[in-house]
Amino acid sequence: QLGGIPPLLSLLNGASLSSTCHAANALAELCRGNPANQNAIALAGGVGPLLSMLASRSPQAQAAAASAAAQLAMDCRDNQETVARMGGLQALVALVGAPEPSVQAMASLALAAICRSHVGNQTAVSEYGAISALSSIFRGAEDAVRAEAAGALWALAEGHSANKISIASA
Repeated sequence: QLGGIPPLLSLLNGASLSSTCHAANALAELCRGNPANQNAIALAGGVGPLLSMLASRSPQAQAAAASAAAQLAMDCRDNQETVARMGGLQALVALVGAPEPSVQAMASLALAAICRSHVGNQTAVSEYGAISALSSIFRGAEDAVRAEAAGALWALAEGHSANKISIASA
């Protein structure tokens, strides 16, 4: 209400890794359970800079961006579609296979949020290879990462017969 979103978004431009990650984490927290803030951040142009951070070489930045994307899309159809339209699905599927567990977990969480009750996103993410990538996490990943991967698989299967079959086969 006091105009804090634009200054946080300006910090996503990479002045320093620390400020970028803290800004993304702050945006994620502002979105958590708050549809008004989800919409305000998206309307202020927050989706693009967050998705750009997914391509960072820093696992810390990738995890923070994926976390923020998850909270931005959680139970918000418009933001689910915006993330998909701006190329976020492919980037997140690629991060499921990242070597850093925190990145794997946050990418899985984001995919779950973006695909939940959205057949178009469920289909696209499946076509990008997410089911195979998420299933491979169960071989040796930490419990927290496996939990997020299971949540993503659930979101991909919910109301989607073809994905249910693919998941069972994987």
